[in-house]
Amino acid sequence: MVAKSKIDTIEARIDKLHAQRFVPPLMKWIEQQDIDTLETLRERLEAGQDIVTAMKGLPHDN
Repeated sequence: MVAKSKIDTIEARIDKLHAQRFVPPLMKWIEQQDIDTLETLRERLEAGQDIVTAMKGLPHDN
């Protein structure tokens, strides 16, 4: 039982560290954009466009 407890502890620590380090690519992209680009994207999504279509034509300078 002690070994199982240590394995669970190690697995939990690994999961926590991975979660802290991993940032999904879309989140990275969002963090790099200015407010105007994000507002344009939001308007397109609210109008019913899917994410891929909505992102077409957005400035990709960042």
